[in-house]
Amino acid sequence: LHSDISDWNVGSATTFKGMFASSAFNRDINDWDVSSATSFAGMFAFSSFDRDINDWDVSSAVTFESMFKQSFFDRDINDWDVSSVTSFETMFEGNSVFNGVISEWDVSSATNFGGMFAFAASFQQRLCAWGNRMRNDAKVSSMFLSTFGTIIGCWDVSQVTDMSNIYSDASSTCTDIDNSQFNNEIGCWNVSSVTSFESMFENNPVFNQDISEWNVSAGTDFSKMFDNTETFNIDLNDWDVSAGLKFNGMFSRSLLFDQDLCQWDE
Repeated sequence: LHSDISDWNVGSATTFKGMFASSAFNRDINDWDVSSATSFAGMFAFSSFDRDINDWDVSSAVTFESMFKQSFFDRDINDWDVSSVTSFETMFEGNSVFNGVISEWDVSSATNFGGMFAFAASFQQRLCAWGNRMRNDAKVSSMFLSTFGTIIGCWDVSQVTDMSNIYSDASSTCTDIDNSQFNNEIGCWNVSSVTSFESMFENNPVFNQDISEWNVSAGTDFSKMFDNTETFNIDLNDWDVSAGLKFNGMFSRSLLFDQDLCQWDE
């Protein structure tokens, strides 16, 4: 690449999709005018890029899908205006180093957060404020798959229908950091629209929060919901699971679960 790539005039570009994907590119491009771009999908996916781009005007962006997927990017981008973005799907998936503060992002236009932080081993930021900004019908499945310490609080998930895998495999690879595993209080969540709880907490060794008051009456798929949960032992006897069709492996390998579920048969 030309040594003066930082001076390129890209002001008219509308897409940077896959531009540096799977490359060793790591030059300074913070001064680029990207204000016309709507797509940054996969721009730095699988790349070595790790430079400051916090000054970018991304206010026209619509998709950040896989932008930093499995890359080595770990820079401050909290100042980005992401208010027009509709898809954050797999944006940081597999990025093992990113732990940037992004709590100020306006994610109110987004409809897809699927896999956004999946396997993002270092991400441990507080996203409580997102709960007041997120669409309550946004896709969140696998959003935190195998991520460990994100604090989210009482998000409005009242229109979410698919919770599958959102917190599965939430066990730290750093066994000496016990608080890096998901065990947030989410009993306040309104899950009344959720139809799939498949593998929601599967392989999570620490989750043991009180979710006994959840309204799961719309749920049809509870398969592997608590599969291989080492500590979960909450009374769920009051749950209305009458619409349930799939319960295969729901409590399989749940080492401590020993609750009376006799009311489920009523």
